[in-house]
Parts: sequence; structure tokens; C-alpha cells
Amino acid sequence: MIARIEAHLTERVRIGRYWTLLAGLLFIATSFAFNNPVPHPPGTRIHHLAVLGYVIPEAVLDHPVYWWTAWLMMAGGAVTWLAGRGLRVAPIVTLVGMLLVYTHDVEHMFYTRHQGFMPTQIGFVLAAWTLIDRKRIAEAIARGTVWQDTLLPRWVEYATLGYMGWHYTVSGISKIATSGIGWANAESLQLWMARFGFGPVGAFIAETPWFAGMGMAIVLFLETFGILGLPWKVSRPVFGFGLLVFHLSLEITLNLGFYANEWSLIILTMPLFKDTPESA
Repeated sequence: MIARIEAHLTERVRIGRYWTLLAGLLFIATSFAFNNPVPHPPGTRIHHLAVLGYVIPEAVLDHPVYWWTAWLMMAGGAVTWLAGRGLRVAPIVTLVGMLLVYTHDVEHMFYTRHQGFMPTQIGFVLAAWTLIDRKRIAEAIARGTVWQDTLLPRWVEYATLGYMGWHYTVSGISKIATSGIGWANAESLQLWMARFGFGPVGAFIAETPWFAGMGMAIVLFLETFGILGLPWKVSRPVFGFGLLVFHLSLEITLNLGFYANEWSLIILTMPLFKDTPESA
């Protein structure tokens, strides 16, 4: 049994799905950062929303040189990483830059905006794989066969989907812990839509309690059981599609764009790639 599990986790599949995932996440991270090079309001911070905020002096964090250095580390490292160059260093430089950029972002907000969680955490998984298999990846890129070769071990797939599932499960559990199952009673969503929502969909949700309640109940189920539904191949498309609709609905009604989450769900849960030569 253990030998079979080990064999499955070390089985290798085509790189296309995950290299596309990586490229999209890095593009989203670098372009997202360009919308947020804003100075912090005057005054000393009392609370920090980022762990690095406790370490980096405010004079440094607020200086434009900090932001541009962090962004260039992330963008330059990303281009180098995707080109298959300097794979011993490029993933590390990229992730350090990404952490510094997102630290700047959340430290300059009055609430914890968590759009940066998904690309950073998935980035750690993909960076670990790249560092482990850097020689094999570089050789495939040099041969021009990187899209055909089976380079990616299955453990990367399960680690990525497992993290995504845990990310949503924590969100679901926190809702239940705070408000119980009654979180899905439609009232909070209707209030949000009445106050901040826009467009015909937002207006419909604000005026239709049964629809708002049904939507919240479905989201609570998908989030709470994400740790089971996303890694399991049978339920993966259903959970992926449901969570994708959830994010898109937030985007069109409240302008909350979780682009990295949406990209990850599309690439990892939809049948867009042929991962093995046998299925080609």
C-alpha cells in the first residue's frame, strides 16, 4: 500500500498545466502590484497586518526605492525562472520579491486584503519543485521538449491542490466558528449588496433572500469541504467550478477581484490539459 502511494506520488506528468499556472500567477502578481504603489497615511503604525511589517522599519517600507526594488526582484526573477535560467536562484529571488511587494500592499491597507495569499503559497510549492528538479527542467528547455517531457511529479499536484483546499476550508471553518451554520442566512450578503453592490446581479441578490441564502449555503459547503473536494479527482471539477463562480460573482457585484484564485481554479480543476502521453 505504502509502495503504491509512493509510486503514484513520484509518477511524472507533463509540465504544461503547472508551467502555465506559474506564468499566470507571476503575471497577476506583478501587474497587481503596479496598481498599489501607494504611500502609507501619515502617522506611526500601531498594528501590523504583515509579519514582515514588524521587522522592516517604517522609513524603509514607505520609501519608493523599497517598492521598486521588491517589484524588480519579483518581475526579473519571474522572467528568469520561466525562461529556465538561473534555476538555483531565480525562484528564491522571485518569492522574496513577491513577499516584499505584498507586505507593502497589506501594510498600506486598513484591512487584511488576502488576494496575495494564493500566488505566494502556490509559488512556494512550485519553487520547491523547481529547485529539486532544476537540472532536469533546464535540460528539457535546452532541448526544446519542455512541453512534451514528463517532468512534474504528482506530489506537486497534490501539494498544490491540498493547499488550495486547505485555504478554502480554513475560510469555511472560520465562518462557522464565528457565526455558526446561520452564517448562510442571507442577511449579511444582502446588506453588503445593498450598501456596496452594483449592477443587476447585485440588485437581484439584495432583493431576493432565498437566492442569497442558497448561494451562501453552497459557498459555505464548498469552502468547508474544499480540503476533500479539490484534491480528489472525481469531485475536483465540481468544486473548482463552484468556487470559480463564487469568485466571479464577487467580482461582478462588489469589484473584489481574486484573480490568482480564479486562474488557479481554471488551470488546476478544468480539463484543459493532457497531462500524460497516454492521454494525448
